[in-house]
Amino acid sequence: MLRTPITLLMALALVFTVACNNQEAEDTDTQDTATEETVSMEETEVEIAVDDLPAEVLAAFNEAYAGAEILGAFKETENGEVIFEIACKHNEANMEIEYAPDGSMVAEEKMIAIEELPDNIAAAAREAHAEMTIDEAEMITLPDGTVQYEVVMEDENDNEVEILFDAEGNIIETENDTDDDDEHDDEDHDEEEDD
Repeated sequence: MLRTPITLLMALALVFTVACNNQEAEDTDTQDTATEETVSMEETEVEIAVDDLPAEVLAAFNEAYAGAEILGAFKETENGEVIFEIACKHNEANMEIEYAPDGSMVAEEKMIAIEELPDNIAAAAREAHAEMTIDEAEMITLPDGTVQYEVVMEDENDNEVEILFDAEGNIIETENDTDDDDEHDDEDHDEEEDD
C-alpha cells in the first residue's frame, strides 16, 4: 500500500518538474523574440563594396550622377526597410544618395556650407537650441522635389542634436546624440591619434 502513494507522489513531482521547465523555455523564447523585434526596429548601417550594390541601384546612380566619384557604399536597415546609400562627390559637392533595392531614389543629401543654409532654417535651428551652434548642414531633396534641411547642432561639450526641417523652417524630426555615439566618437578619435 505504501508503494502506491510514493509512486503517485513521484509521478506528480515529475509532471510538476516538466511543466516548470516548459514554462521557463516559453519565457526564454518570449524574451528572445522581444529582443529580436527590438533589434530589428533599430537603424543599422553597414559599409559594403560597390560591387555588392544591387544592379538596379548602380544603374540608376550612374544614369543620374554620371561622372560622380563614388566614395563609399552602405546598406542601411531603417524600421525594417532596406536602403542603399552611395556617398559620392558630384560637381564638387559631397553627397549621399539613398535608393530602395529596386533602384528608385529615396533621397539626395547634399552637404552645404552653413552660410548656404536659408535664413529661416538657420533662425529656426538657433531658436530650437539656443545653447548650441550650427556645426553641419545638408539639403535633402526627395524624389517629388520636396526640399528639407538637416542641421547638426553642437554644444560646448560636443553633444549633438540633428534637426530635420521642412523648407518653411518647421521641425519634422529631432534626434539627440546618445552616449553610445559619444563612445564611438571617442574610440574613432583615439584611433586617429594612434595613427
